[in-house]
Parts: sequence; C-alpha cells; structure tokens
Amino acid sequence: MTGTRPAEAEGASGLAAFALMAWIVAVTLLGTALLVVVPAFEKMFTECGLCLPAVTEALLAASHGARTIPGAVAIVLVHVASLAAFHAAGGRRSLATVFGSLAAVAVAALLVVGWALFAPLISLPGKL
Repeated sequence: MTGTRPAEAEGASGLAAFALMAWIVAVTLLGTALLVVVPAFEKMFTECGLCLPAVTEALLAASHGARTIPGAVAIVLVHVASLAAFHAAGGRRSLATVFGSLAAVAVAALLVVGWALFAPLISLPGKL
C-alpha cells in the first residue's frame, strides 16, 4: 500500500502540527504585543509620569527593537524558520516536543509581558 502511513506516524504528525500551530500563535501574539500593545502602554506611562520597574523598562526596550527593520525581519524569520523546520522534519514526534516546549516558553513570555505592563498600573490610582 503506497501512500499510507502507520497510525503512530499520523499521530506524531498531528501532534507536531498542533505544537507548531501553538508555537506560531504564541509568537504571533508576542509579536503583536511588542509591536502594538506595548507602544500604547508606553504612551500612557509617559503621560502619567509613572516610575517603571526594570522589567517594564526592558519590555519597552524590546518593543523599540521589534519596531526596527531588523526586529521586524527577525519576527518574520522566526515564523518562516518554524514552518521550514516542520516541513523538513516531516512532522516527527521529536519536533512536537520542540515546538511544544517553545510554545510553552512563548506563553510564559506573554505572561511576563502582561505582568510587566500591568505592574506599573498598581501605583496609578495614587497618581490620579
């Protein structure tokens, strides 16, 4: 039977595809946060004159870097390299582990981004 794959290989391929999509979604959300959300918060922080923690300052610096041409190219290259790695590996189970781990790291980074953006707002009621 040509063109058929064992059930285990299909399961590994499906798992790798799911992990890849989780990674792509997480990186897209992280890129969107750096390119769109963080600048809006930066404007608000500047207008309110808030004293920012180091993690928020680092996030603002990362956002500035992502909004440069090399930063935007790096974001696109991460997506392209992820798709190329998936295609080259043929959806092996080990690839699912790699992309699953990367997706978990990206989600953790999104949580840090959220914390870094909202931590300075705790002191905002006293400023108003």
